[in-house]
Amino acid sequence: MFNSLPKKSSIQGFTLLEVLAITVIIGILAGIAAPSWFGFMQRQRLNTAQDEVFRAIQQAQQKARQESTSWQVSFREATVDGETVVQWRTEEEIDADPDPFLNNVTGGWNSLDSRINLGKINFESDNASSPTAWRIQFDYKGRALGDDGFYQGTIVLSAENISDKRCVIISDLLGTLREAKDEECS
Repeated sequence: MFNSLPKKSSIQGFTLLEVLAITVIIGILAGIAAPSWFGFMQRQRLNTAQDEVFRAIQQAQQKARQESTSWQVSFREATVDGETVVQWRTEEEIDADPDPFLNNVTGGWNSLDSRINLGKINFESDNASSPTAWRIQFDYKGRALGDDGFYQGTIVLSAENISDKRCVIISDLLGTLREAKDEECS
């Protein structure tokens, strides 16, 4: 009546070799996935910044039409908490003499993510040898204005450690806005 089979040990677990093998496999997978994840996050930041810039320009254009007066959206690079960030704001058009729309005005600026950089921008600048501020003005009909009439322009954004680009383009006399990416932003 006694069972002659040996009793199984009730202690179960993993051996040290199994734990090390799993740790190595997880490490290898993390090493492969991490760069892709960081690239994905940077592209998401870039897309968010592009949408924010597009909405800012669109807001200034709509305000100009609604209020039948000139409005502008200004962009600048400023130092905030020791980091250089791209900032923007919309406002009724102000004269750029001597420089109030760029660096001397402190209130109402909105900051993009600090990992976003301004690439090329071809709108009215602060006329410095290395401009740090720009503006886009719209007349009462929502048309983009320049010193020599109506103009087209592009704002190109980039992010750290990736080659992707995003841009907002004002493409015709009517001030049509569109978003583009990569090769279209050249």
